[in-house]
Amino acid sequence: MNLSRRLLYSLLFVFSVLLPCDQAFAQFSKLDDLTAQIAKKLKDQKPNLVAVVRFTAPDGSPSLQGDYFAWFVATSLRYHAKKIRVTDPKALESALAKEGISLRDLDSAETLNKIAAQAHLDFIVTGTVETGPDSYTIHVTIKRLPGASQLIDKTTAIRRTEFTDSLSEPFPPKTDNPVVKISGLGAAVNMAAPPVCVYCPVPSYNDEARREKIQGTSLFEVLISSSGEVVKAHPTKLLGYGLDQQGFDAIKRWHFEPARLDGKPVPVVVIIEVTFQLY
Repeated sequence: MNLSRRLLYSLLFVFSVLLPCDQAFAQFSKLDDLTAQIAKKLKDQKPNLVAVVRFTAPDGSPSLQGDYFAWFVATSLRYHAKKIRVTDPKALESALAKEGISLRDLDSAETLNKIAAQAHLDFIVTGTVETGPDSYTIHVTIKRLPGASQLIDKTTAIRRTEFTDSLSEPFPPKTDNPVVKISGLGAAVNMAAPPVCVYCPVPSYNDEARREKIQGTSLFEVLISSSGEVVKAHPTKLLGYGLDQQGFDAIKRWHFEPARLDGKPVPVVVIIEVTFQLY
């Protein structure tokens, strides 16, 4: 088998997952419960459109964990309030940027009222994420538009995990030896014999993802040591519904025949693709 074909088979792992549900999603149950309470209150208001904004750190600075939790809230709201239209946080930010409006501008009632009038927006969901030693404290606020009067102000906590921390950790981490990076099937092909997975337990679905019939792909940058162990994994494309964490947790248990350069084992960064399919 030529090197290109070996790379394809060893680095692009595709799973059709039909296994029992895992507990990785359990840590998000509090946030899902909070979203269900929000949905119930919103349904009584019969809104035309609800916007979820990317969550920030308490000081207003960007937060990658905030991005992830805001996305979770938006998708959970769509499930718990199926008749309510809910915007995607990143799509909303992109639309606002085209109008010269930043997330910080949303602190202004005047700006909120302007957006509400232009987009026929009834409610806006904002949030902050504070990182503690063991958990993230998530504060969610919903304002009614126009007027920016507060409808909901609630707080919950999510346990920190290696996966949620990995969203913002520098990658790749510093190592004692140079790392070969295989970013695709082209230029790096001749630099090293690729790692080959010899123990590859597959991730499982969870009840929430099954419920919504979620299918798709998560991508991870993975640092594999010269002994074939997974040192670090960093998500680069997220699917949501807790599936990314289940893919992350599975990859962390994998073991590889290490990559080799000039016949010697070397640490290497590779892209691993995990595809979740129900059928």
